[in-house]
Amino acid sequence: MHGFFARHSWRMVPGILIFSFALVTALVVAGFLDVKDIPLTVFTPHIPLAAVMVMITALAAALVLGDDRGGLRVTMMQGFLLISFCPTVFLVLLNLNNTHDSLAGSSRQAIKEVSEHNSMVLDSFIKDNLENIRTQALLPEFAVYLSLPPEERAGNTAGNRVLDVLNTMQRRDILSITSCGLLDERGIDVLDTFSMDIGLDKSDRDYFQEPLRTGKPFISQVKIAEISSVPSVFFSCPIRNTAGRIIGVLRIRYNALVFQQILLRRGAQWLDPSRQVSLYNEDLILLADSRYPQRIFSRANNLPPIPVSSRAIQPREGDKEELEEKYLVGLGATKDKGKAFFKARGPGQGKDLRLHAAMIMQDRPWLVVVAQDLQGYHNAVSVQIGNAVILMGILGLAVVLTSAFIGGRITRPIQRLTRATRSMEAGYLAINVQGGPDSETILLADGFNSMATKLQETMERLRKSEENYRLLVENQTDLVVKVDLEGRFLFVSPSYCQAFGKSQEKLLGQQFMPLVHEEDRQATAKAMEALFVPPYTAYIEQRALTKDGWRWLAWSDKAILDNHNKVVAILGAGRDITERKKGEEEQERLQGQLLQSQKMESVGRLAGGIAHDFNNMLNVILGNCELALMKTRPKEPFHQHFEGIQIAARRSAELTRRLLAFARKQTIDPVVLDLNEIVSGMLSMLRQLIGEDIDLAWRPGRDLRLVKADPSQIDQILANLVVNARDAINGVGKVTIETGNVTFDQAYCDDHVGFCAGEFILLAVSDNGCGMDSETLSHLFEPFFTTKGTGKGTGLGLATIYGIVKQNNGFINVYSELDQGSTFKIYFPQHISDRGWTPTADTILEDKGGSETILLVEDEPMILDVAVTMLEHLGYKILPAATPGEAIRLAGEQTEAIDLLLTDVVMPEMNGRDLANNLVVLYPSLRLLFMSGYTANVIAHHGVLDEGVHFIQKPFTMKDLAAKIREALDQGSARE
Repeated sequence: MHGFFARHSWRMVPGILIFSFALVTALVVAGFLDVKDIPLTVFTPHIPLAAVMVMITALAAALVLGDDRGGLRVTMMQGFLLISFCPTVFLVLLNLNNTHDSLAGSSRQAIKEVSEHNSMVLDSFIKDNLENIRTQALLPEFAVYLSLPPEERAGNTAGNRVLDVLNTMQRRDILSITSCGLLDERGIDVLDTFSMDIGLDKSDRDYFQEPLRTGKPFISQVKIAEISSVPSVFFSCPIRNTAGRIIGVLRIRYNALVFQQILLRRGAQWLDPSRQVSLYNEDLILLADSRYPQRIFSRANNLPPIPVSSRAIQPREGDKEELEEKYLVGLGATKDKGKAFFKARGPGQGKDLRLHAAMIMQDRPWLVVVAQDLQGYHNAVSVQIGNAVILMGILGLAVVLTSAFIGGRITRPIQRLTRATRSMEAGYLAINVQGGPDSETILLADGFNSMATKLQETMERLRKSEENYRLLVENQTDLVVKVDLEGRFLFVSPSYCQAFGKSQEKLLGQQFMPLVHEEDRQATAKAMEALFVPPYTAYIEQRALTKDGWRWLAWSDKAILDNHNKVVAILGAGRDITERKKGEEEQERLQGQLLQSQKMESVGRLAGGIAHDFNNMLNVILGNCELALMKTRPKEPFHQHFEGIQIAARRSAELTRRLLAFARKQTIDPVVLDLNEIVSGMLSMLRQLIGEDIDLAWRPGRDLRLVKADPSQIDQILANLVVNARDAINGVGKVTIETGNVTFDQAYCDDHVGFCAGEFILLAVSDNGCGMDSETLSHLFEPFFTTKGTGKGTGLGLATIYGIVKQNNGFINVYSELDQGSTFKIYFPQHISDRGWTPTADTILEDKGGSETILLVEDEPMILDVAVTMLEHLGYKILPAATPGEAIRLAGEQTEAIDLLLTDVVMPEMNGRDLANNLVVLYPSLRLLFMSGYTANVIAHHGVLDEGVHFIQKPFTMKDLAAKIREALDQGSARE
């Protein structure tokens, strides 16, 4: 049995689907009935019929399918069922809804007409009685009787006539009118057909108070009669005398059962067994009911009883009933809107819903409610459901037979295609499939045959492509590998095996990471994380242990993805970039040297600017100090203090000269000289500087070429380098000085930043001291940088040497290692000249003055004052000027000759050279003497003064100034 179901259970699929559709349809219809408040009893009788139709359709589907397990026919049947049943279910629901709406509309219209008719009958009754009592109240008998004094009314014939009128009014409807009475203006019942009411005070009754207040006829609420205890309703009207004043009230008391009689008597033609008419007052007390008269005078809900003091109808305990909330809500909606339609369970209506039409009467706020049974159109809906079940059963059978016929025509050629596909899967591609009877299957078969032919051609091209790919990979120089996610080799190219000196068998299955340099493994793993996110590529540079040692390899990796975009392997192509990495390292080193050179240039410009401004201030200090010393005797207290200031100022001036030398802005006086002679002349002094424990070796070069430089700067270079070498040696050591001729070509200079091509003279100073590390070398020539202790060095020695070398168009190179000593190599450019070197001695001038006229120009007021004092002390006639413009003005106003122009170089308006050019026009024989903190950019070309130009460096003493002035006046200027 189990095997039978296992083999044939697929046949049950259409049946299960049909049953599912039937079940869903039943649930949808049940939900529709529930929404429409239609009881399910209209649907349940048709369930057996629906089950029989489902079974017949499912059995037919199983028989039609037979032994064919092909999923296509089953799928087609399922699709047809789905396509056909869904619209059918929709149409069934639409038909049910239209039926429901049509029947409900007709019922609403019928009960609406009944409600309007009963409302009209009740309104007519109330209007007739109000009009009748208004007419009766106009009878003169009532006014005459009420006009009599109370003591005259007894036994008066007028009273008998009034009583006859009242009895006549009661006999008009003897079954409903229980009494008629006359109340005076005090509310006392003076005459009444019901004798027990005569004499009672009824001034608190609404049927007495309202006519007095409004002057119009009035109908009261349903009341309990005070004497008879009969539910009653009162009609009343005011009585007026001839003057129009209200002097009493006429009232008629009706038994409240009159409304029940009206509904039964006058509305009989509108009533049928399925309808019920009810009348409620504004307090929802039932005044009449066409089906259940025993329920009248009970309240429509279970509200608390009305207090007795209100004299209104109280609900009877036996008739209380708690109604459904929808019914009470519908009555409330009627009171708010005047009319309403609603479904609810009313009083005495059992469990079935009924359709209600309610409206408010025209003259009273009373509600007329008409209820209609729904059984009539429930039966009509049931008939529609039965028809729908039969229709869906017939439709199911038609769909099964139609899908079986169409499926048979389609599946036969498809089965042939399926068998051909299995043949292709087995590797047999020479296939020719025959199509079916229709054009579509013929085209499908032709397409399949064409696909088989193209697939055969594609397989052949793929085989050739694979051969070409293998040929390309096995013979290329780039390294190609394929690894899994664990880093194990899945493929290695022959070039990779050759580079690492290992066979393919040894590499496959092994991890690649052990071949990577230990320092690069973490970076390699980090870079490979990019292979797992789009665009699934990575670039990696790493060192790998090849057969030639550690080599730099650059890898371009690409992730291999499956159909779900999941990484399954990694393909990499690598190339040896060792030589490129070496070039990058060399380029980085040269870039560092270039940055160091640029930094030194920037620091030099800063140092030159600071020294220039500082020199101006030092000139003021030295000048004033010298003048003060001249005015004090050596034994005076202030003389010693001035000498201290003078010493400190001179040391500061020396410091600024070093800064100017570093900045290549120091004023120099170069001459052609032989370095060997200069060094030889300095050896004795240098040996004294380094002491006896350090050996000083001198190795002069042969046939040394000449250089042009300031001899004092050469002495300064030698002294600073030898002192630094001494400080670097701890105890016994050796310092070597050597010279020589050196030639550099352009190729060498391209590889060494800072070197220049040409002929140079080498001056080298070496020591075997402690040496320097790379960090110290990077700051070596920076001003104020020193490795010596506090108070042992200013940090300007090497900075001064650097400035002197650059000022003389040379360059310097330093070689040093820790504990291996240092070598400073300085290269001066060769001087090409036909004349030999003839050293000259300094001219020693005496401290003497003169009587000539000097035009002094200085923009710094303090320097101007000091210079004027010094020159006047020397005996010169001074024309001071603070600006070039003022100097030109003074020169133009001067009638006597001006012998000398002493001017600053850098000033506002114009510089000193331009000022001199303007004044020479007025005084052709004018002598010139320039002064400045530095002169490199003004009167010197690249830091070298033109020959014959007289210059004095700030700060200067009065002796220096006197000597320079006499030199300029006695020797003349370069213009002569």
